[in-house]
Amino acid sequence: MIAPSEILALALQLGGAAASRQQDALELLCKAALAEVEAGRLPDAPGSEEALLCGLAYLALSRLPEEEPVSFTAGSISVTRSNSRTRSAVYADLASRLLSPYVGESGFAFLGVEG
Repeated sequence: MIAPSEILALALQLGGAAASRQQDALELLCKAALAEVEAGRLPDAPGSEEALLCGLAYLALSRLPEEEPVSFTAGSISVTRSNSRTRSAVYADLASRLLSPYVGESGFAFLGVEG
């Protein structure tokens, strides 16, 4: 069983300075990520604790608020970051890939779509 403190330690390493500045929030997000994954964990999920630990850390990091604005305006000048993928989106993608063998359905469904 992975402890929230293990997830936090790895998330702080992976998230760098931005994660360190938000450590209190990240600690709560690590606990929430663990509870969420454990609630949906498949009974026959693989036993690789390393992949699960990394997935949980990235899941917690994906939920931290972004510190850097995607765009801003100063007077008549507007600046927009050219990379449309935010750090949170990258972390969420990594978490999804790492956690997919451990959890069941993602909750996504096509409803009302005729085939």
